[in-house]
Amino acid sequence: MAEDFALSIKLLGHFEIWRHDELLDKNAWPQPKVQALLKVLLVERGQVYTHDQLIEALFDDLDPSKATVNLQRRVSELRAVLEPHLKKKTESQFILRLGQGYCFSKEADCWIDVEAFEQLATTAKSSEVYENWAEALNTYQQAIDLYQGDYLIENLYEEWSLDPRERWRNELLNVLARSADCHARLGDYENAIERCQQAISIDSYRETNYRSLMIYYWRVGEQSKVSQVYQNCSDTLEELRVQPSIETKTLFEQIQQGEVSALQQTYPISDKAAQSESSFVTPAIKSIAVLPFVNMDSELDDYDHFTDGIMEDTLTQLSKLGNLKVISRTSSMQYKNTNKSLLEIGKELGVATILEGSVRRTEKQVRVVAQLINAKTDAHIWAETFDREITDIFEIQNDVAQEIAKALKVWVSPLEEQRIKQTTTENPEAYNLFLLGRFHWDKFTKEGFEASIQYFNQAIEHDPNYALAYARLAFSYGILVEFGLLTPEEGFSKANEAVQKALEIDDALSEAHAAQGFLKMHEWNWPSAESELRTAISLNPNACIPHNLYGNLLTFMGRFDEAIAEKEIAYKFDPLHLRTNFDLGRAYFYAGQNDKAIQVYERLIEMSSSFFMAHLALGVVYLHESRYEDALKEFEKEQALPGKWNPMLDLSMAYLKHKTGDVTALQNILDYLLEKSQQEYISPTYFAFIYPLLGEHQQGMKWLKKAIEQRDALLWDYRVNPSAKEVWSDSRYTEILDKVGFSETITKKAQTP
Repeated sequence: MAEDFALSIKLLGHFEIWRHDELLDKNAWPQPKVQALLKVLLVERGQVYTHDQLIEALFDDLDPSKATVNLQRRVSELRAVLEPHLKKKTESQFILRLGQGYCFSKEADCWIDVEAFEQLATTAKSSEVYENWAEALNTYQQAIDLYQGDYLIENLYEEWSLDPRERWRNELLNVLARSADCHARLGDYENAIERCQQAISIDSYRETNYRSLMIYYWRVGEQSKVSQVYQNCSDTLEELRVQPSIETKTLFEQIQQGEVSALQQTYPISDKAAQSESSFVTPAIKSIAVLPFVNMDSELDDYDHFTDGIMEDTLTQLSKLGNLKVISRTSSMQYKNTNKSLLEIGKELGVATILEGSVRRTEKQVRVVAQLINAKTDAHIWAETFDREITDIFEIQNDVAQEIAKALKVWVSPLEEQRIKQTTTENPEAYNLFLLGRFHWDKFTKEGFEASIQYFNQAIEHDPNYALAYARLAFSYGILVEFGLLTPEEGFSKANEAVQKALEIDDALSEAHAAQGFLKMHEWNWPSAESELRTAISLNPNACIPHNLYGNLLTFMGRFDEAIAEKEIAYKFDPLHLRTNFDLGRAYFYAGQNDKAIQVYERLIEMSSSFFMAHLALGVVYLHESRYEDALKEFEKEQALPGKWNPMLDLSMAYLKHKTGDVTALQNILDYLLEKSQQEYISPTYFAFIYPLLGEHQQGMKWLKKAIEQRDALLWDYRVNPSAKEVWSDSRYTEILDKVGFSETITKKAQTP
């Protein structure tokens, strides 16, 4: 078990709990229900379980009055077991009472194997992003070693244990599959095969494991076993009265016909892994940046958005390939009209190859010239010219993506090939309007989003089945609400309508699931939001937006270690994206890593000193560190920028003055915001923050409840903002927040035993 924790708890396999270095045996528990109560509270550490939920889980055979008495006694006994020296009327550090419910504290000095397992898996995935296969494999192995059996196997038939058991089993299957892939990339097919077989023994209905196993056997030349694996897959699925998927059938046929040479780039020739890490070989070319295409009709500047659109859609198609790291458009666009060499660009973006292109458009024709260049040697790898009718423009991006995959010897699965061939619209006018909308969307301003809404709606008028336009439309409305520039009632209604339409048209569209996850965050439906964002990432592993949004979700849930890991993945894909840098800095700040937050914000300001809220964010970190003069300088720089009035800036300035002794500052900003709220929408969270500082707690709680009723987006941000947490530390505020799922969720970084 883990050392240096007050409690160490094992939930994978048979339950064990250690108090410091002492294993608590069965004699430590007054009765079985006390231990059962702890297990229920640990299903989701930090979640508040209501009185009724605990009664239903543990005492549903008793009448209500007896059940209540029993629950109260078991809680007292549990606290005594965990903290034998706890004095009466002293608050437990582990078992907290919040409102009418109880939870196991997220901040408690405690190590739990499932949390450590999850953290190890997240860390390993980050290593994979950087192609550190040996490092990822080592971390996956630590996670596998932690998995001593299914979740609480002695409580196999308890209803409350079913969902978490399924969840952790699925996590194990994912870890085994990823571990197998890492072994294969290092040439260690023996262990890759063993991991695949282990996963199949746990869940024999997952086709992905059979496909991987076929590839590994093919790679070691055991063709007969490939056929055997395919037959086993068919026989197993026959029990469900289904056939293997098209993807599985196609892969089997390709292997049989010897048409999978591209796999040799992903999986090395060696049949055994080298014994030392220094001999491990990773693929040399598996990363790419698509630079802005050149508009060859320079006198027609109106075509710039069209040229940029061709470039972005080519990039989007490439990003659907799971075996290729693709730098996001926003970072690539920083090199438009640059004088830097390809060698410099490749080094700055961390890629091995660069795609350049040019576009010439006439009324009826379009020509795209593309060339792929080795960013380390400046040597040409591939080049081609594509001539199409303007009505066939959508074929170009698909053709370029497939040709590049061939040139780089990146294996394209049948499913990925199918996704590449899919077009979001076949209407040229709708496409052109969408490109204009995306052009304004990228400005990331109030005016930009408002213009994008107009263009996306016009695109939809030309093509009512344009799923991507609906997805971006949903984002536009949602972001305006998030910035407090549109009322939640109006913005979310329109956003939800748009995203539902997008999913109805194309359920496999990554952007649609990302938008749905974004909106579910605003509904405070964290499990659904997490599921949608993970789906978006799986559909487009290289897309920055889903990774960034998922990092935001983890930040607002207080899962800071995971959030930072996800944010760093987003940063890896899009290192020059201003919003990605901004959100990475916020994650560091909320996690208490102020030095890193300052470093990120300073880098962001270097990149764009006029970026919305960059100076404000840096000033807030300085304010929290009591560096008041530095904070004031940053706030004044933010004030000097042109643009719409920002209430968050005025409030931060007033809070700074309050901290430095100005007794009138907060009252002045309060009066001003109340007056402004008569003419326009002002976030109720601002008032919930100000009133407690003035000692008016009844008003503070009133506005906090109003923010909850309106699902105010700023509330999630303020809930984990270190400054707001100080203001709302009073139990009267935390009880209100806890009732709607805002129980404290700050996670102590998982450690291995």
